[in-house]
Amino acid sequence: MRSRLLNEKPIVGVAAMLLILFGAVAFVLLIACTNVSSLLLARAAGARDRFLDRKGSVGVERHAPPGQLGARGVEIGLARSCSLLEIFESVYRSGQVHEIHQMFRPGVPSVAELRGTASEAVLTELAALADQLRTLDALGALRRLAGDPPAGEPLGIAAPAFVNHWADGDLVVGSTLLDVKTVLKTGDRPRATQWLWQLVAYAWLDVADRYRIRDVGFYFARHGVLVTWPLDDLVDQLLDGGDRADARREFDRVAARVIAAEGARLPN
Repeated sequence: MRSRLLNEKPIVGVAAMLLILFGAVAFVLLIACTNVSSLLLARAAGARDRFLDRKGSVGVERHAPPGQLGARGVEIGLARSCSLLEIFESVYRSGQVHEIHQMFRPGVPSVAELRGTASEAVLTELAALADQLRTLDALGALRRLAGDPPAGEPLGIAAPAFVNHWADGDLVVGSTLLDVKTVLKTGDRPRATQWLWQLVAYAWLDVADRYRIRDVGFYFARHGVLVTWPLDDLVDQLLDGGDRADARREFDRVAARVIAAEGARLPN
């Protein structure tokens, strides 16, 4: 899939190609793939280390260790880096060139220059969403889902990969698979039903039970609300009387066929 994304559309200029390559590296860091393509990209680790702000990483570890929120300035600094990585990931996934590629024409820009491209409006909004975690005790709810780990310990796994390059989720906290939503309203029933089935599909794709998912839910970031269900109970409600085992077998059959057709494979 990676080769197809890089070669489907002609890329004009070295600057655009550099952006695609940085996007590929960022994407690999996010999903922690272990297949051959990922190993080839890992050879770019030296360039990656020069590109990522080591000093900033140390600052985040010191002022906002795993499972905790930092001061507003720290969260905004982290939001700058995340905003930049989101651009790279979007370029890698879509194959579309982002306007930021103009910065690569004279050469490779500095980390400070790239982080400076983040929209102030976006940074303010991301910092506000982080504040929701604190003020509405959503972070406390996440900690409880994680089993109240000691301070500084991570609460879970970000971007769990269920099928490499084909399906990855948002968060696994304890035994709960969470999808993060930033919508203002949730009254669209058909859309909400699709969200629920997507959660079920991700959980069912974990055929090796690697993440031990027993519950699923949503974190509505704009409202600081966490909603969860036992996985089997949710499936029973969605099926409305249908047989869960039959539905799972049919899902496995269809998913295996589609995944194979697209060149991916279920983990053993």
